[in-house]
Amino acid sequence: MSYYWQLLYIRIKRWLVYIGINPTVAFTIIPILLFAFVKLMYVKTTYAAYLITFIYLMVVFPFSEKKRNDFLKYTYNSKRHKQIRISENLLVAFPFVLFMLINKPNIFILLPLALGILLSFYNKTGSATLRIATPFAKYPFEFTAGSRQYLPIFILQFILIGIAIKVDNYNLAIVTYGSIFLLMMSFYSKMESYFFVWVHSQTASTFINNKIKTGLKYSLFVTSVPLVILLIIYPTYIGISLLVTLVGFSYIVFSSILKYAQYPLPFNIINVIVTIISIGFPFFMIITIPYYYKKAIQNLKLELL
Repeated sequence: MSYYWQLLYIRIKRWLVYIGINPTVAFTIIPILLFAFVKLMYVKTTYAAYLITFIYLMVVFPFSEKKRNDFLKYTYNSKRHKQIRISENLLVAFPFVLFMLINKPNIFILLPLALGILLSFYNKTGSATLRIATPFAKYPFEFTAGSRQYLPIFILQFILIGIAIKVDNYNLAIVTYGSIFLLMMSFYSKMESYFFVWVHSQTASTFINNKIKTGLKYSLFVTSVPLVILLIIYPTYIGISLLVTLVGFSYIVFSSILKYAQYPLPFNIINVIVTIISIGFPFFMIITIPYYYKKAIQNLKLELL
């Protein structure tokens, strides 16, 4: 199994070089950024452990992808395959747990470990004849692919909002509601095939504006029910609920623009840093959204000729 980890390490290094990042710099800066993000969560909310665990789930959930696990099953026996899956999830969980432990030691630091182990037994099935219906098929790509990939997390979020309302805990409800926008932000981290961009007979500005409108429309569709429920049940917190919604929509606009600022290359370390800062300090998007909007248009002019 040591060969698998060596190969994985080499692949990660090659991917970092491909997107223009020095592996040594990445392996140094990423833990620092993660620590800063965890610290920021603990400063800003009492439900930091839940949000951090949610971020962790977003990171490891793609490890359950069918093709990837089929390859592992063909390469290793059942026992070794399970060992790899558990080890991967726990390895990714380790920095999250460590930084949670440094900030606030309590029983909740075990959440990523427990959910990581449980998730290692889950492999997305899917087949050529089985497709999960979504209301987002008219305008691919982000919400169509993202909603299918993260459907279990979507369900978990809505269940958690229901539980929070049942126990009359607005803080937990609004934090979970805000995490829905973070999940939808992750939809934009995956680059679609060049065909999905090239096929549009549009100017660069029209293309990016339509992407923003589609993202906002689909985000409103997803969050409208929990938002209305929060507004009705907690009328004294209308201002907070609407503010979280406004910030959430800003996240979607920011993600829509940032994705195409360097398309077709994936996010680099600078994009990750800017994204973390924008999540922690939303007012920073007053600067980043116009900047990356211009950059996205300049970049897309080369693709939409």
